[in-house]
Amino acid sequence: MDNFIGLLSSRSRLFHLKPINVGTYLSESLTSYIARLAEAHCMTTGELIAKEMTPILKKPYLTNIAADGGTRFYENASMLNGIGNAARDFVEALEELTLCSDLHHLTMMLLSNVIPDRNLCRNKKAWCPFCLKEWKDNNQTIYEPLLWALQPVSVCIDHGVLLQEYCPSCNQTIPILERRSKPGHCSKCRCWLGTTVSDVLIINSDELSYIIAQEIAKTIAEFPTISIDIKPNTIRNFIETCINHTTGGNIAEYSRILCKPKSTVWGWVKGKNLPPIESLAHICKISGVSVMDIFSGEPLVFKEVFVSRPSSDENQKQERRKLDKEFLQQQLNEILSDIENTPLPLKETARRLNVDTKILKSYFPELCEVIIQKNRDYQRQQAEERLDLAKKKITQTVLRLYSIGIYPSRRAVENAMPYRAALRRKNIQSVWKALVSTN
Repeated sequence: MDNFIGLLSSRSRLFHLKPINVGTYLSESLTSYIARLAEAHCMTTGELIAKEMTPILKKPYLTNIAADGGTRFYENASMLNGIGNAARDFVEALEELTLCSDLHHLTMMLLSNVIPDRNLCRNKKAWCPFCLKEWKDNNQTIYEPLLWALQPVSVCIDHGVLLQEYCPSCNQTIPILERRSKPGHCSKCRCWLGTTVSDVLIINSDELSYIIAQEIAKTIAEFPTISIDIKPNTIRNFIETCINHTTGGNIAEYSRILCKPKSTVWGWVKGKNLPPIESLAHICKISGVSVMDIFSGEPLVFKEVFVSRPSSDENQKQERRKLDKEFLQQQLNEILSDIENTPLPLKETARRLNVDTKILKSYFPELCEVIIQKNRDYQRQQAEERLDLAKKKITQTVLRLYSIGIYPSRRAVENAMPYRAALRRKNIQSVWKALVSTN
């Protein structure tokens, strides 16, 4: 009898769902794991968080969201993949519910002492459609790697393409976690994201963005071997050693190589600030070592690496800028004159032109303002159309329930709707209340 009771007490409340590819560079993200766990229990992500995790976490903001709705938590859900308290709290809660013991590897928590959390994780999804398609074609579980959830990573190192950030169907960005999140799908229109696109930009393996993604990927793969007690001065000592090796201790020269302000690099050397992970990866590339070499405890062996510097020919630079400016202006005018396709956000426009958003705003402020306004008008129109459609569906649902003799209570209406959270928005609630009060 005692053995039977002990067996019952050792069972997990939720499925003992194993995270995917831990110990590889494609290790799953925590937000992906949460969405998969919800799907395994035939629940929405919102229901899993509200009904199972909120009681354990005992966080007032989650309790309020579970009771009254709201989106503030989901708008900041990127923190779950990061290095802060939210990541730790959710890992501990999920480990208690599932009895899985390695979920901290689905976040960047192991590096909490050596990298800052600012601009570390994405609020919006990014994905490689080629990876998703391959996994589906090979009947593999669809999930979203931690690598894709990191803001400094913009490239798929397997296919050498930029990660996608806009749904191919509704052309909207997708929050990293929402009440209806499903790995590999848009949470707004439910579209499959593994649809390959023809105008994808190919990234060479020697480009900095690819190198940064590669170094971060190597680091994630080694998470199970990293000591959980990394000292902050490890990074400071490493950078100082790199500067001594590369430039003989000349911080100004090293700053020029990194294309960083001298004050920024000086702050890293003095331990006043921590370098972001993309800068750490860049430093490692210049020094011929890997990020993991920093944490190995072994003496660093630097390689002789050729460091290229910008050309000093100002005439060539001025001519190139002039040609780039003319080309960009032509491309922007073509985009603005295109009335058949969906108006793009300025960030996506810049990405497709392979140029920084700040450059577009600096050279073409008026054209950029037109692009922003066109997209803003489009998004507003889409929101109004979605609202009108939701009101129409609520009306149809209420009338249909009345016609078959069922009182259209909130629960009855939500159960009859394609998505359970339909009545959480107040402007939708008002339609339902008006219909109920007049019948």
